[in-house]
Amino acid sequence: MKRVSKNMKLTLMVLFFVSALMHLCGCAGNQNLRLGQEYASAGDWDSSIQAFQDALKDDPNDQEIKLLLVRSKKNASLDHLAKGTALLEQERYDEALTELQTALAFDSSNLEAEDLLEKAKDMKESDYYLKKGIALEKSQSYSQARESFQKAIELNSENEEAQKALDRYRKSNDTTEQKKYPLKTTTETPIS
Repeated sequence: MKRVSKNMKLTLMVLFFVSALMHLCGCAGNQNLRLGQEYASAGDWDSSIQAFQDALKDDPNDQEIKLLLVRSKKNASLDHLAKGTALLEQERYDEALTELQTALAFDSSNLEAEDLLEKAKDMKESDYYLKKGIALEKSQSYSQARESFQKAIELNSENEEAQKALDRYRKSNDTTEQKKYPLKTTTETPIS
């Protein structure tokens, strides 16, 4: 009888630990879901995505978690788009590019982020050519400097510094042409 009760106790203990373990696993999934919802309600979309992904690992067929994950990704994409736009206005191109790439990673259908990403790349490259043109001017490589300023404007027509630099070349070129080929005027009356 003692043997049966020992086996019974052992079996009951094993069942208790197995059920406790199953309960903890189930709670962990629910915990990640609750955590994701808390992050989402606070507007911390990146953290909510991670929590929902963890919850989805625990329960891959849960449609609610899938929907919450999609919603968080869309909102995170919009959040990173706004950050990227602000950074681009501050001419912080590398940071803007990172934010815009993140926006696209979370939502590849975000066309505004895609367009702005291309614009940011062009603006960064335009800034590079502006700085290159300034350096070429300092080294008195004027024709190369002019080409750099032209390239900067081709990439970003709103690059005012490159436009001003190119205008200097246009003015100096006009003045040079007038000195080379001055207009001759005479006081004679025209032939009729």
